[in-house]
Amino acid sequence: ANYGSDSVTAINTATYAVIGTVALKTYASPLDVAASSNNYQAFTADSSFNCPTGTVSCATGYLGVEAFDPVALQTNGYLAAQYPQYLALSPDGSKVFVGDFVNFDTFSTATGAMVTTAALPAAVQGVAITSDGAYALAVSSTDYYYANGQVSAPTDAISVLNTAVGSYT
Repeated sequence: ANYGSDSVTAINTATYAVIGTVALKTYASPLDVAASSNNYQAFTADSSFNCPTGTVSCATGYLGVEAFDPVALQTNGYLAAQYPQYLALSPDGSKVFVGDFVNFDTFSTATGAMVTTAALPAAVQGVAITSDGAYALAVSSTDYYYANGQVSAPTDAISVLNTAVGSYT
């Protein structure tokens, strides 16, 4: 992800050579990228943190998660996350898990529909999925806000989603 820009650079992981660049929506400023193991689909968390105040696309729900083809280097879809920051893709590529500011969202990669969502106790700091795809995890924290003068005590948590039943703990 090329944070602060409107693109993602594809790299050959065997040679570390740049293959090409995928153009994203204006003001995308992608924070994270998740790609399928077969390289047929990938996703960016478009934070739009560099979006100028008053810009319509920023004021109406930000830019969400863009889907792209890492081989053809073209975008091919959009998931309606509001403040996406971190991504994880299920091992079978059927779901993308999105740390969406203070929510943990699950989207179907086939339809783009939101499957589950849950409020997190604090701002998301990262997401991951177990290698068998049974559980998705979101780490959340308010430490940044506490360190910068907020009055509430820090909150740190790990939320776990059982992907088979779609419930959080």
